[in-house]
Amino acid sequence: MLARPRPTLSRTGERSPLPPRVTFLDLPQHVRDQIYEEVGYGGNKFIDLNLWSISELYYRGSYDSNPSFSAPLLWAGSHLIHDEVESKLYAENIFAVSLIGDRGLQSLEMMSDTALRELRTLIVSLLPCRYRSEAAFFREHIGSLDHFGSLDQQKEDLASFWLGVDCKLSPHGPHPRFSDISLADKSILVQWKRICARLAANSPPHQLSLSLVADVDDVETAKAILDPLNGMPPLRDVAVNLGHRLKRIKGFDSRSFIRNAAKGLLGENENMEKLPFRFMSLPLELQIQILQQTHLLAGENVHFRRDWVFRSSDLDRICNNERLHPRDGEGRLSAMAGAESFCRRRNPDAFTQHCECNSFRPDTYFKVSKEFSYIARHVFYSSNKLCFHSPPIRGMGREYGYHLTLPHFLRRIPLESLWSLRSLCFIFPICSPDYLLPDHVDWHAWVESIERLSRLADLSRLKLEVHFSGSPGPRPDGTELFEHYPYG
Repeated sequence: MLARPRPTLSRTGERSPLPPRVTFLDLPQHVRDQIYEEVGYGGNKFIDLNLWSISELYYRGSYDSNPSFSAPLLWAGSHLIHDEVESKLYAENIFAVSLIGDRGLQSLEMMSDTALRELRTLIVSLLPCRYRSEAAFFREHIGSLDHFGSLDQQKEDLASFWLGVDCKLSPHGPHPRFSDISLADKSILVQWKRICARLAANSPPHQLSLSLVADVDDVETAKAILDPLNGMPPLRDVAVNLGHRLKRIKGFDSRSFIRNAAKGLLGENENMEKLPFRFMSLPLELQIQILQQTHLLAGENVHFRRDWVFRSSDLDRICNNERLHPRDGEGRLSAMAGAESFCRRRNPDAFTQHCECNSFRPDTYFKVSKEFSYIARHVFYSSNKLCFHSPPIRGMGREYGYHLTLPHFLRRIPLESLWSLRSLCFIFPICSPDYLLPDHVDWHAWVESIERLSRLADLSRLKLEVHFSGSPGPRPDGTELFEHYPYG
């Protein structure tokens, strides 16, 4: 209760009336929110439940010289204040939980029904760990985030958590998998089923954003993890990553399985009957215009080398899940900031609605049908600039010359596609061009390739460029990143 001014005596000796009593709850909502912010109950924070349950309400490190506010004092003020603070706490912050030994997800299971009703953003990691959290695992095995530049504490904690997840999800890591073999794992699955039942009973529709991470190697365990979520009301957002091992199971479409399960959690029925779209019945001009709006257009250049092809990334080279985009459009901390394991380019089986990276390979269009492939190839070869590199010929630790990529490329594409070529760029290394002399191993193949182009290509519309630069230009950040896919 706020202090009131003392009454005073009037000239007639009568006491002046007391001002109306004003309590804390009489203050405007924005004033109370500001007070909560000042005492440490503000939103837009990342809270690791594994650490939160064994420490202060909010951990304060050496970066914060202000003394900690005793949170229980505010919680004990009154039932109304307690409910308001609890609602603000669980509604405005990002909560994460990960397995801790035999206790599993105990810190999440101990949350009250009231907290579950207010919860907005939850990250669940079902990755076995000997540490209290994924962030602790990352700091123990990898180190700090100093090489990522200046990060505020909340952003660093969230990035450390996701980096710990990424380390354990690595297909080359020696970390234990989550399967339904051991008794401990079975008890965790039972605990997970209880938690999902409580979330289903308390979470309102379209309120909770759930990010779920696990590393499973069999279909039964994947179903045991996802099936308990089916009883929940529609989620506001969902992200699911079950690791890299499911896609190795023969006859099992892991990508469709995860996608359909995630879409179902969003209230979208993936099994609805869809009317067929007769694309091949459209006029040819309209078919070409439609395909020009797809991933057949690389956006930059398409680069080729002998025996393989790669496309330099363009707008999709920076994943909006990464640390470079840590906040959403309203300036709030994004739960997916730093979640590289959900990037479609890194793990096509993972599901998220926020990654805009291109995981769809252009050569997929070449495999639909013979008629469709012909149109798709025409759009691909006529709309992109094709760059051909000359990789070195190595042997015994030395370089003996350079391969000419054009002959190999022309042997791999259909002859009718040569007419569609519009822009070719030959990139040779910076050195004496003696590898173009008649005694070069690829000389005759090079001459035949030029003659084939002159016969079958539309020379009136073909543009040729020759660069002695050695390598494609670097990305704006100074690095080079390429996506590989085979010749079409």
